[in-house]
Amino acid sequence: MLETTRVLNEIADSETFGSFYKIAKFLEVTPSYMYQVKYDAKISDKNLLRIADAMEMNPMALIAMKNMDKAKDNESREFWRKIYESSDLYYRK
Repeated sequence: MLETTRVLNEIADSETFGSFYKIAKFLEVTPSYMYQVKYDAKISDKNLLRIADAMEMNPMALIAMKNMDKAKDNESREFWRKIYESSDLYYRK
């Protein structure tokens, strides 16, 4: 499972949202868009920033996580992994 998918599942199960449907309403996108995101983790940085703000999460960690999952080569993947691992995902809690 992609790290982005794992974290988005946690966010969907959170008290803040409770479901992918509620995330879709918050982002003003279709539920089918969010369910596609659920399975292939394709989500815009803008939407990740909005989710990070609502969840009081570190936006850079979410963006680095997505880029790590989508990297086409090991060098890029390693670059984004280091940023993700050095970022506290829930730094505002």
